[in-house]
Amino acid sequence: MSSIKSVHALIVCAIFGGALPICASAKDCANGCTPDEAITAEVTNSFQQHPELSIPNAIRVQTRNQVVYLNGHVATGMQRDEAISLAKRVPNVKKVIASIRTDNAGG
Repeated sequence: MSSIKSVHALIVCAIFGGALPICASAKDCANGCTPDEAITAEVTNSFQQHPELSIPNAIRVQTRNQVVYLNGHVATGMQRDEAISLAKRVPNVKKVIASIRTDNAGG
């Protein structure tokens, strides 16, 4: 991970304070991660590659037993669908469970 991405991840962690799962993306998995930590880091990194999913949108990523849980808020249903799709594409993800709110009434 580049130092700029590391700094960006740390800034996001500082902004979201208690959002520990987001901070897992700052972990250097080259030095060893559990499978769940590696999945969380990869999903979070994938989201960072898509500006439409960044702030003011906020999605918290947690992984338990290779099941990815997405919680948070985005502006549109299309952004929610994109986040779910990106998470499903990460290797070793068994399932994605999403609780992502949207601004628009159509959800």
